[in-house]
Amino acid sequence: MNFLKYLFLFLLTVYALLWITDTTYLISGVQKTYLRGNNTANIDDKDDFPFRVISTQNPTELEKAENYNQIPLDDSLQSYLKQYKTASFLILKSGKLANETYFEPYNQKSQTNSFSMAKSVVSLLMAVAIEEGKIKSLKQPITDFLPEFGADPLAQKCTVGDLSAMTSGYSWREDYTLPVNEMAKSYYGTELEKLIFSMPFKIEPGSKFEYQSGTTQILAILLQRATGKSLAEYASEKLWKPLEMESDAYWSLDKKDGIEKAFCCIHSSARDFAKLGQLMLDEGKYKGKQIVPRWFVSLSTKPGIHPSYGYSFWTFYNNQNGLPDFYQFQGHLGQYIIVVPSYDLVIVRTGSDREAEEPSFDGQNKSVLQFPLVREAIKMYPKKSSAFVEQVKGLFERK
Repeated sequence: MNFLKYLFLFLLTVYALLWITDTTYLISGVQKTYLRGNNTANIDDKDDFPFRVISTQNPTELEKAENYNQIPLDDSLQSYLKQYKTASFLILKSGKLANETYFEPYNQKSQTNSFSMAKSVVSLLMAVAIEEGKIKSLKQPITDFLPEFGADPLAQKCTVGDLSAMTSGYSWREDYTLPVNEMAKSYYGTELEKLIFSMPFKIEPGSKFEYQSGTTQILAILLQRATGKSLAEYASEKLWKPLEMESDAYWSLDKKDGIEKAFCCIHSSARDFAKLGQLMLDEGKYKGKQIVPRWFVSLSTKPGIHPSYGYSFWTFYNNQNGLPDFYQFQGHLGQYIIVVPSYDLVIVRTGSDREAEEPSFDGQNKSVLQFPLVREAIKMYPKKSSAFVEQVKGLFERK
């Protein structure tokens, strides 16, 4: 009996300390990670948080290529994908589904966490809002929408574009393993907007690249105010419905009826992720209709201050390893939508592990898993030789 009494007092003391130090989110974090054998968030945590539906309309399946799944994955690639706990691996060639592989227990209907691939989606929505005139331009000051930062002299210099390009100068540390920091609090806490406005800017906006989830969250709050709609509602209206996604997606919230965790947490299928990649490859068009402005597709995939980062897209150009230029949506634990324009390829990989560390908060992208994926995909689906192209052209000319 005394044991239970002391245990209760101990737990009560611990909770009081957490409450005093504003770290009660640790309880949620421990329950949803460490007690399940993980040391970080996982791709199957949709039901751990409240969410808002990103609804689709007229769901349409990806068209399959004539040789769909007829080119088998190389044994070494299969082994590599299994080693890093891959859930799905898809390849689109010339807009058609050429290869589709799932690893147990995942399948075509599985919906997994995008993690930071959502950052790219937020920037696509920003571009649409600019095109619609809801935001004047990339150069518009953020304080036009966010008066909470109005007294911060550095925030006054920050533009909408700075948020998308990760050059905001905001004071945020990006760390996915430490339990006590703003990153963990934003993921497991319930007062995301309060957290965002409690932190100041620290350096001149536009002067330095620093990869930050908090910066994307600022952009999301700005978007919500500019459009008058929740992020999920706007994503449904401007992306999911126009792209005729195969299924509804789900965007995690900080609390019931709260705001979307914009820096992460779109739970969707690999096929629908692939449609986002194809949208980029097709310069923002779907079935002849401009969904995302072409100017932004081009601008977002060109490096800015950082040699491998544009407007919320990671870029890999002039590769020294013999690989073609490519760019990608990228998320924690190796979530990728990779676009290889010269080969007319979109590659999707979702999973629970990857070969190297996350992009560090100083902006160095240490992930290398995407390189073997691109290398194997271009082997499986090479470019047509110039001789072949000339031969086909000659046939048409003779007709």
